[in-house]
Amino acid sequence: MDGLILTEEQLKKEVEYFLTQPAFAWDTETMDGVQPDTRGVPTQNTVVWIALATHGRTICIPMGHPNGDVLLQKAHKKKDPETKKFVQYPNIYDAPPVQLKPSRVFEILRPLFFNDKIVKIAHNAPFDLISVEKYFGAVPSEPVEDSIVLQWLLDENIGQMAAGPKRPFAKKLKVLVKWYYGLDYDKEEVGKCIENHPFKKVARYILLDAKSTWLLWKKFRQAIQEEALEPISALENQVTAVCCQMGVVGAPVDVQAIEGLRVDLTQRLVQIEAKIYRAAGRVFNINSVPQKQEILFGLKKDGGQGLKPIKFSKKTGAPSTDAETLEKYAGNPVVDTLLEYQEVAKILNTYVIGYIGDEENDKPNRIFNGRIHTDLVQYGTVTGRFSSREPNLQNIPRPDTELGKKIRGLFMAPPGFKLLVADYGQMELRILASMIGYGGLYDGFQAGIDAHTQTAALVYGVPVDQVEKWQRSVAKTLNFAIVYGAQKAKIAKTLKITVEEAEQLLEDHRKAFPEIYQFKEYILKLAKSRKSDPHIRTMLGRKRRVWEVLPEIARKEAPKLEWYNPSQPWKAERSILARGERQVINSLVQGSLGDIIKLAMVRMHKLTSEDALKNPGNEIQMILSVHDELVILCPEHRVKEGTRMLEEAMIGKEVQDLIKVPLDIGDVVVADRWSEAKE
Repeated sequence: MDGLILTEEQLKKEVEYFLTQPAFAWDTETMDGVQPDTRGVPTQNTVVWIALATHGRTICIPMGHPNGDVLLQKAHKKKDPETKKFVQYPNIYDAPPVQLKPSRVFEILRPLFFNDKIVKIAHNAPFDLISVEKYFGAVPSEPVEDSIVLQWLLDENIGQMAAGPKRPFAKKLKVLVKWYYGLDYDKEEVGKCIENHPFKKVARYILLDAKSTWLLWKKFRQAIQEEALEPISALENQVTAVCCQMGVVGAPVDVQAIEGLRVDLTQRLVQIEAKIYRAAGRVFNINSVPQKQEILFGLKKDGGQGLKPIKFSKKTGAPSTDAETLEKYAGNPVVDTLLEYQEVAKILNTYVIGYIGDEENDKPNRIFNGRIHTDLVQYGTVTGRFSSREPNLQNIPRPDTELGKKIRGLFMAPPGFKLLVADYGQMELRILASMIGYGGLYDGFQAGIDAHTQTAALVYGVPVDQVEKWQRSVAKTLNFAIVYGAQKAKIAKTLKITVEEAEQLLEDHRKAFPEIYQFKEYILKLAKSRKSDPHIRTMLGRKRRVWEVLPEIARKEAPKLEWYNPSQPWKAERSILARGERQVINSLVQGSLGDIIKLAMVRMHKLTSEDALKNPGNEIQMILSVHDELVILCPEHRVKEGTRMLEEAMIGKEVQDLIKVPLDIGDVVVADRWSEAKE
């Protein structure tokens, strides 16, 4: 097979050619490592194939594929005589050809992967980069690029609402290749379990993976230039390297405390379950949607709660019982206890079992050597902010809640180390004030006045030093309503006031801060004026496409909503338009904040990389990024140095020059556990 490398001489010759090229794409295929269920965990898996593609050349190198090409016995099920259960046996093939050892392959590849003049491209690059780190002893050097990230920069709405010309609903390589080139080369999903397939089939598959990544990269790179996205693309390329380093280091956790929390939460669910039955007056299956519907929406004379449905499933037509819908019935004893049950169950399943696993329910353990290596996804949102997965560390509960403190308390510094924690203060409001450049919010920041206190003073017409605690609390709700686009009903619910009172508060805010509303109207008009491509750009040039602000798009999308009523189509259309308008200012502020956080992380990564060269074995390492917060692991005797580095990364001149008002991260907190950062 052309491109198949089975000898060192072949590989060395190919590396010589690749070293003459400015860039190459590459891909890996993996199997489970020492522990089961680690194929998808790049720090733990075993790399079995690697493929490379560049101008005029595509090669693949097997390093331990278990199968040949002759099928000796088909996959089958057989009953185990002891357990009486059927066991699935895989295909059995003849012996594979002799393959190179990974140690020799990566030694020969080292000059290529650690050449700082050659761009290394992969699709979902952090997975491949971290997967090979264990063989190289380090993450391959920059420059690196990720074709998923480039596609996302060109259309962040992939996977979201479709608008305009139909676009693919996923960033996966196979979907994009089929969309752009009409090629469907993997109908059997070979990559999900390469050990079930013959040698040549896997070789062809990985060769096409690498070649496809190369072709997509060339296509996307040209489009990036045409859309003036080079600056934000350059930042995201550096962020890819940051994600890799953080993924390798991992976040240390208290495994014993996680086990204890599992016991506590399991017992708590039993107690809440009893409360639900008492409130309902009978026992039912809490996890059965039909039974919950019967309890909640059934007539009172039949033992139900008699609630009036307000949202229906588009698929079944039955009343919805999701958490968002149930919250609208707050105050009903059954609903309140169900919401409590759902919250605790979510904590247990997401933050405990999601970390430590559950063998009985086939949930894998995601803690290795006392650390969690989350997959930090830089392209995980439409605004530019991070998401994370396996496990998700971006949706940890707020630190001011009981469960939030418990979950954060699981993350700890090992002996001899401290956690250094810092977050930006009121950053969304600082960005908004900076963009406007004048007005009450801007003046308050310039004078060093807390934004919520300044807002309260102007809304209620009192001196700053006479603002009461409750007034500041109301002002805080108003400020976040402005940034996130919350409506009067949401404000009324949050503040526990009437909708009319909330409406008056918004009117008072408009009078106190007319410049904010003028700015929002200007940005919305700007986005709408770009008829062929309605969008806004963040501080660092990220493009956020907001098709929903156009009536023709809203009209087209309205029938897709669950609650769409053909007799009143304008309601759905109006809802989509309103959502699109809210997204404009939210995306501008949130996207700019995402840019700044990523810039701070890149700066911190540079500082820690330089520090590691000077202090080998005694490094300061970045381990977590959650929203606008960074967490650093620092040797105990180097806390002052680590603090200075974190401050410089987050509010140094390069970052401060982006914002026209003073930045603030407060004091860097030194802690043994993450929960101690916000008491």
